[in-house]
Amino acid sequence: LSSAVVYWFHSVYGTDVACLSAAMMGCQVLAGLSALLTPPLVQRIGAIRTMVFTHLPSNVLTLLIPLMPGPGPALKVQVARHLLSQMDVPARQTCIALLVAEDERSAAGGITSLVRSI
Repeated sequence: LSSAVVYWFHSVYGTDVACLSAAMMGCQVLAGLSALLTPPLVQRIGAIRTMVFTHLPSNVLTLLIPLMPGPGPALKVQVARHLLSQMDVPARQTCIALLVAEDERSAAGGITSLVRSI
C-alpha cells in the first residue's frame, strides 16, 4: 500500500520521491512504536474495542487524505493514520489467543495474518 500512496502523492502533488520515501519510513517507525501502546489500551478497554477504536479511525483518515488541500496536510493525515493503523494487530492476536484452543493458536494466528496481508 505504501508504494501506491507514494505514487499518488507524486502524481497528484508532484512531491519528491526521496522526500516521500523518508516520510513513509517515518510513518512505519511510528506505526511500530504505536503498537507498544496497544497492551495498556487492551487492558483498559478490551481487545475488541481496541481493534474497533483504532482500525475504524485509521480507515476514515485514509479516506480523508485525497480531500486535503495540499501535500503538507495530506502527509499529516497520513502520519496520523499510520499511528493508528497497526494498533489493531496486537489486539487481534490477543483476541485469538483468548478464543482459540492452545494447540490451534499457531495455525489460527497464521491464517489471520495471511488473510490480512492479501
